Amino acid sequence: MRTMRRFLVAMVLLAAASAAGCGNGNSPPPPAVPAVTGTFGTDPVITMPNGTPPGQLVVRTLIQGHGPVVRPHDYVLFNVQGKVWAGNREVVDSYTNHAPQGLPLRSAIAAWRSLAGQRTGSRVLMVVPPKDAFGPKGDPQANIMGSDTLVFVFDVLSRLQETAHAAGTVIPYRPGPGLPGARRSLCRPRPPRRRNWSRGY
Repeated sequence: MRTMRRFLVAMVLLAAASAAGCGNGNSPPPPAVPAVTGTFGTDPVITMPNGTPPGQLVVRTLIQGHGPVVRPHDYVLFNVQGKVWAGNREVVDSYTNHAPQGLPLRSAIAAWRSLAGQRTGSRVLMVVPPKDAFGPKGDPQANIMGSDTLVFVFDVLSRLQETAHAAGTVIPYRPGPGLPGARRSLCRPRPPRRRNWSRGY
C-alpha cells in the first residue's frame, strides 16, 4: 500500500514538472491579431498589432449572433471593413457608405467562405494571408500586392438559401394623382463600380 502511494505521488510530481516545462518559454507565443472595438452594426475600429502577421488564416467570432446558421451554398448579406496589415491601409468599407455587400458564399475568395458556420447577427474577424485571398498576383485594381495580409471585420446581416426565390404575382405600378412616375431615359448612366471579392477575379 505504501509503495503504491509513493508511486502515485511520483506520477503527480512528474506530471506537474512536465506541465511546467511546457510553459518555460521554449514554445513560441501565439501570433498577435488586430484589436477590434465597436458594436454590431457600427463601423468597427481596427487596431493593428506590432510584428509580423500570422502565416495561416485566422477566423474569430467577436460577437456571437443568434440568427440562422450560414451554410456553404448560401447567399450572404454582410457589412465588411477590410485593411492591409502593413500600413493599415483601407481597401473596403461598406459601413461608411451604408451599402452592405452580398454574394453567393461558394463564389467568394477562399477566406470569406469561412463565414459558413457563423450565425447571422455575428461579428467576425479574419486575418487573411495572401494564399487565402488573391494569391501571388494580388489585385492591382484594389492596390493589393501579392504579399499583402488582409484584415476583415464582418457583420453577418442575413442569409438566403441557394434555392430561395420570390413567390407571388407581379403587380404593375400605376402611380395615382400626386405620386411619382417614371419614364424611359435616352441616356444610359454608368453604374457605380463595386469591388468584386469573388474568387478568380
